[in-house]
Amino acid sequence: MVSPSGTTLVSPGTAVVISGENTAGYNGTFPIVTITPTAITYNDAATGLAACSPCTLGGTAAIPPQPVFANATQNATIYLANFNSNSVSAFNANLNTVSNSANVGTNPVALAQLPNGLKLYVANQGSNSVSSLNTSSGNIDLSPNVVTGFTGITPVWVVARSDSQKVYVLTQGDGQLVTIDTATDTVTSSLPVGVGANYIFYDPNLNRLYVTNPATSTVSVFSVSGGAKDTPALLQTVSFPLATSLCTTGCSAVFPTSVAALADETRFYVASYQTAAACPDALSGTSLACVVPSLSVFDANSFALKTTLALLTDPPFAADVSTNRYQYAVPPNATCAPPVAPALFSPGTTRFRVFTTASVDSTRVYVSI
Repeated sequence: MVSPSGTTLVSPGTAVVISGENTAGYNGTFPIVTITPTAITYNDAATGLAACSPCTLGGTAAIPPQPVFANATQNATIYLANFNSNSVSAFNANLNTVSNSANVGTNPVALAQLPNGLKLYVANQGSNSVSSLNTSSGNIDLSPNVVTGFTGITPVWVVARSDSQKVYVLTQGDGQLVTIDTATDTVTSSLPVGVGANYIFYDPNLNRLYVTNPATSTVSVFSVSGGAKDTPALLQTVSFPLATSLCTTGCSAVFPTSVAALADETRFYVASYQTAAACPDALSGTSLACVVPSLSVFDANSFALKTTLALLTDPPFAADVSTNRYQYAVPPNATCAPPVAPALFSPGTTRFRVFTTASVDSTRVYVSI
């Protein structure tokens, strides 16, 4: 769908809902009256058509937004990335209504607001771009800023540093950790983390970035000391073995997908999984293919692996009391398999098969499967 000037309004594959149009009077053209991020109003001023009664000349092409990501550092406003409508919405948390929307790039999949509340950064997977929008306190106009120097392929994640001076964007298509200076919205560095990298975790306590890459079975750890001229420095590349104690033979490599770090600065946790062609877990209910999720615990100072934990040891999963063994694998569910790079995420597919986060008091780590 394009405007009369030739500007693309809706990318191919976008869902559009037409309403108010009389099909008997439709002549194939849509002179456009108004455009918003989620709706296009047009006037079908048809001439020379067969008589119809009644005739509706015009209607609305609604673009369902499909929100896929939410982020905020303000109390009253939450920002939503709308995958289908290529837009961002400001959601009023007090009124539970959308107060404003703005166009961004194609298929936004992640966003991060600066802790100082001044700007919002959006990773646009489909257009290989990053959007910067103004969100200063009390002013949610979402007016755009120009980001210069960004050339990454398939940006999939973005985090903001606690001092609000830098944001970090992860590109899955070419495997880059990109630093953007928020004062100028200019790219200041780009570091390789491997094609297929899918997630950044920012630890404000140790001033670190953890980047997971399931394609290379690695987690890259960077120091970000702070300041306007700071460039991430690689501290460690954690490599996972081809076999683990949970899955020793006939198994895939380990696919790390997310990281959590304790606020007490002692440990960090990596959620990952393997796939097995012949399931090694007799309690899984299958001898065929299965998925083996796990959680690896690392010392935050030495980066040494402390232990790897099985994740399915509680009800409703199976247990063999006589041998004190517990189920640790599950049959695969096709709808839970994330797209394999270079395939892109889209609503309806799973982005993270396994994900972890930690409580702020450092007493609990939670894992979803």
